[in-house]
Amino acid sequence: MLALSCVRDRIVQHALASALSSHFDSALHPSAFAWRRGRSTRDALVAVDHALADGRQWVFRGDIEEFFDRIPPSLLLRGLQDLTADNDLVALIETLLSAGALLGGRILDPTLGTHRR
Repeated sequence: MLALSCVRDRIVQHALASALSSHFDSALHPSAFAWRRGRSTRDALVAVDHALADGRQWVFRGDIEEFFDRIPPSLLLRGLQDLTADNDLVALIETLLSAGALLGGRILDPTLGTHRR
């Protein structure tokens, strides 16, 4: 199931993503290319070419099916708290994560996942 946020929440989510991306980008491994600002598939291919030229023989491409559907929100929030130590920011993200979804006139309260938007 795909949850679509209201316009106000999308604006908040975009602002959060913009503010946090540079902070979290530095925590990612240099060989990670997906979903990173300023990195493209072309950059990934150049990195693979360099690795092959250096004598490496293996390339790993991974994608975990339904990964975002299975993230425990409490684990995510704990990790955010550890990385940012900003209680207000973590509380805002918790509010966004706990927003229900309207389905057939009922509000479904999420217990798992990040509700890809």
